[in-house]
Amino acid sequence: MYCTACGNNNSDNAQFCTHCGARLASGMQQPMAAPPIKAKSTNVVAIVIIAVVGVTLFMIAVLAAILFPVFSRARYAAMQESCHYNIKALGTAVDLYSNDWDNAYPPASKWCDSLGAYVKDPMWYKCPAVQNLRCGFGFNSNLTKQSQAPVPYLVLLYEADGGWNASGGPEAMITQPRHLGRSILFIDNHVSRLMGNDTSQLKWTTTGP
Repeated sequence: MYCTACGNNNSDNAQFCTHCGARLASGMQQPMAAPPIKAKSTNVVAIVIIAVVGVTLFMIAVLAAILFPVFSRARYAAMQESCHYNIKALGTAVDLYSNDWDNAYPPASKWCDSLGAYVKDPMWYKCPAVQNLRCGFGFNSNLTKQSQAPVPYLVLLYEADGGWNASGGPEAMITQPRHLGRSILFIDNHVSRLMGNDTSQLKWTTTGP
């Protein structure tokens, strides 16, 4: 029998508590204790959740490390294709100018200005990797008149940092590629990608290197 006064147990037939002397209520039994909290189960669930989150974050980091170079290379490749398109479009504008001006090339000192009437889109002047430059290309200042016999690897336009109306020779070329190689347009209007710093095949005049 459970004593409500002192909380001790007594025999089932007792009328008074043998510990404190209080009268016992008939049929009163000790209340059932609340079931213990399953601490171990809670800990296991927490550990599983932490492990799953950790593995997920690790896999995300691994995928990022794998995919970032791929995305970067794709980005640079897209820039190069756009750069190739723009420099080739400028080459077409140079040909149109020469047709109207007795095979003469535009003056190197103002070639961008001279091609204005033949350039349909101002974006042609830009390399997508340097949007801050009004023009991302340079003109071979050694060219004055188109030759009847094409000279292999004779440079017409190239990537440069001089901006609007930039011109000159190999010294005016960019030294560090903006994307995957450097875009160069030759007088036969084909575009090539120069990898590294080997410019030995490039020609800048009709008579010499």
